[in-house]
Amino acid sequence: LPKLQTALDSLVINPAEQDLSPFHAVMHWSELLPTELLAKLLLERFFPKWLLTLQHWLSQQPDFGEVSRWYVGWKGEVGERAPALLSHDGVRDQLNVALDLLNTALGDEEPPPPPPLEEDEPPPPPDDDMEDADDSVLAGSRWAANDDDEDMSLRETLDRLAASHDLIFMSTADRHDGRQIFLFGKVRVLLDPAKHLVYAKLDKRGFAPTSLAQLVKEAQARSG
Repeated sequence: LPKLQTALDSLVINPAEQDLSPFHAVMHWSELLPTELLAKLLLERFFPKWLLTLQHWLSQQPDFGEVSRWYVGWKGEVGERAPALLSHDGVRDQLNVALDLLNTALGDEEPPPPPPLEEDEPPPPPDDDMEDADDSVLAGSRWAANDDDEDMSLRETLDRLAASHDLIFMSTADRHDGRQIFLFGKVRVLLDPAKHLVYAKLDKRGFAPTSLAQLVKEAQARSG
């Protein structure tokens, strides 16, 4: 254990040129160490300096897309090498703190809350781009593929879809008509799990039902 602590202590968080070898050396033991012990190591030796780096970076008015990809990359490193950590309360709390920092930084540039959602607006016709979407992502979304499968919520579907395209999906402090507003990349969205619909603000008309492929396409365009 002391060697793992030393390895994490030697890890320098540098977004410009990141050396992941100390982190990988620790995560190599993820299958042998109890999740609680591994989480304790990260909470004590990794997350404090990781969050400090993020705070400093955000204070420099960086490119938000670049910061988003950095966050997604680190979350992916943790999830790929020790998936159980993403369900650990302490680790999730630290990731949520990072999202709050991102949300606050982005909120300074966001426009006022959008106009009311048109509840009776019909869904758009099927988007031709849907056929060009990543089939593995859409097929892997149990919410999208099977309405009867409740193992995966609409919010979780969008979170995984965003991560697979190196985009951020996070909640904001804004609400409208009782509904929370989320960001998918830089696109503001509202969720309607009851109707299995995602409403996105793509233009000045306000929110409209949007296909997943169209949402990804717009988010990628705005992050560029």
